[in-house]
Amino acid sequence: MMKRAAKKILEAMGFELRRVNYKYKFEPKKEDKFKWIRDLDIRTVLDVGANTGQFAAEIHAILPEAAIYSFEPLRECYDLLVERMSQLPKFQAFDFALGSEASETEMHRSEFTPSSSILRMDSLHKRAFPFTSKDVLEKIVIKRLDDVAGDLELAENILIKLDVQGFEDKVILGGPKTIQMAKLLIVETSFESLYVGDLVSTNPLCGVGPLLGGATAFSLNPYDCGVPRPGSSHRDY
Repeated sequence: MMKRAAKKILEAMGFELRRVNYKYKFEPKKEDKFKWIRDLDIRTVLDVGANTGQFAAEIHAILPEAAIYSFEPLRECYDLLVERMSQLPKFQAFDFALGSEASETEMHRSEFTPSSSILRMDSLHKRAFPFTSKDVLEKIVIKRLDDVAGDLELAENILIKLDVQGFEDKVILGGPKTIQMAKLLIVETSFESLYVGDLVSTNPLCGVGPLLGGATAFSLNPYDCGVPRPGSSHRDY
């Protein structure tokens, strides 16, 4: 009854009320979803903060000819990463983190490993995702991206992905030359502070943009807006 009345009012005003399947109408077909990445002719992927290879596997499906270099400092995650991806001839994994200075430190290894960070987890993160709150310290090695890049075959064009739980600025500060070479930079970030000492501001890129000084253009393209599920490395959408 209410729907019929609303329809009559809208028709009287010159409008038409119609049900629309928004997924069919507005979402790209599955095979076209990442066409914009394929069109960039990416030949090299630097996967910084690889965890157990979730991004590496997905980007390989999108860019099967690209070389992938993954960086993951946590031993158990690194071993799972290698097990998952080592059959690929153009894949190589490194068992250290990237930062602004070469050093050794301790990492907060969360029981939900994708939430692990060199930085201590803030209270907001623990309240929002209580299943991530328990952690143990694990000793890791940190190297600078620019120091490491000299030993890699970085065929253009380059995609760099950063998923380092609040440590983005340190990775960028340790790899300005390499990052300036990137055709595409994908950064997981937050609009709220989730780790003590992380880089968050009102800037849509949460403070990362100013660190990229020499880059000629920036755009914000939401890639993954999901929420992690307990006991899984995948996200709900």
